Amino acid sequence: MRGLVSLARLLRNQWRRREELERRQFEALRNIVRHAYTTVPFYRDLYDSRNLSPNDLEEPDDLRRFPIVTREQIQSTPQDRLVAKGVDPASCLRSRTSGSTGVPLEILFRPGDRAAFNTSFLRVYTAWGLRPWHRIVTLQARPERLGKRSWYQHLGIFRTRVLFSRDDPARWIEALRRWRPHMIHGYSLTLK
Repeated sequence: MRGLVSLARLLRNQWRRREELERRQFEALRNIVRHAYTTVPFYRDLYDSRNLSPNDLEEPDDLRRFPIVTREQIQSTPQDRLVAKGVDPASCLRSRTSGSTGVPLEILFRPGDRAAFNTSFLRVYTAWGLRPWHRIVTLQARPERLGKRSWYQHLGIFRTRVLFSRDDPARWIEALRRWRPHMIHGYSLTLK
């Protein structure tokens, strides 16, 4: 249900005036900064070390004063300093980046967060002209993701077949001929 509400919100946003969208985006950014400062020890320490607080973010240009966080900083920080207070890491889902820039980065998120993430894909798919009955093939590098389906795929929307990107391309071709997808989704290195 959360995914449908999120999708409706995204679809409504495309008709808003630019000024209203920018205002909403900035307010959402301020809320994220406030949340990070009050609940995540890493961000509180980082902002305090620069004499910054969420109240210092009054307009978009103020963002320049806030430090850019690097992948290396995140990777070298203990997990308990990165997880928001009140969130049990054991109850989180885990995902990893591919590691194409060096060392993979593990990302923790709550189960409900995935619905919002998947909904952003739905919004993009519809903007590209795909329709709910269209078929998609995704080339996935991580075998643990091969059997996972999003909430909308359980409803038969944007039915997806996931192929292992490290398989022999002859297997991809066979699957593509059988499935006849409207879209192929994957890493650019795999698709080239």
